[in-house]
Amino acid sequence: MPGLSLAALAKYGEGFDPVVVRRARSWAHERQNLDGGWSWCPEGQFLDTALTVGCLGDLAGQQVQTSISRAATWIRARRSPERGWGQHIAAPPDADDTGAAVLALVAAGSDGNDTDVCDALDFLCRSQNRNGSWGYPRHVGANLSEDTAAATAALMISSTQRHRSAAQRGIAWLLNHQQPDGSWATRWYVQPQIACWRVVRAFRAAGMNPDAGPLVGVRIFQAQLA
Repeated sequence: MPGLSLAALAKYGEGFDPVVVRRARSWAHERQNLDGGWSWCPEGQFLDTALTVGCLGDLAGQQVQTSISRAATWIRARRSPERGWGQHIAAPPDADDTGAAVLALVAAGSDGNDTDVCDALDFLCRSQNRNGSWGYPRHVGANLSEDTAAATAALMISSTQRHRSAAQRGIAWLLNHQQPDGSWATRWYVQPQIACWRVVRAFRAAGMNPDAGPLVGVRIFQAQLA
């Protein structure tokens, strides 16, 4: 979970001691694998790497830029023939990993004109469910929040109408599936805070006002966990 901790420091760390931020940055840099990725677990290495890069992009420093550049090369080398990314190099591509990969490449300096990014956004459009969500067909109901949030946030970087339209459908799905306590159902993680963080990132990418009802609901939910 280094990427999620770094996200908190980067986005909400105005009151943090700068020494704490520097230590977190150095911690992530020192634990990067020799091949450019993060994590020791093959099943989780890709998503761990993509999330960490996406968060490191919000932290300054040459050390960070070196880590990001190496990881971006690692990510590009693991793209599938379908032009998306999967849980590991032999896995089929999915919205969760593809969305995270796009945001990581953007953090590394790419934009919607990058060939890998553009192809990945097209893959996300092709794989969107009819109801506006993303996720494997065998996963139904409200437990597709991570996949939908990842795809939506990625598509929002594009100015292409088809991409933006798909993203807006994803936002609508997420709004309709917020739970009464302010959270979203999670499939991959035990902690619902992680699904919330990823959905909030999608809402912010869509330009949602911080005082909008769904974001207020998230803050209330998080306050109850404190």
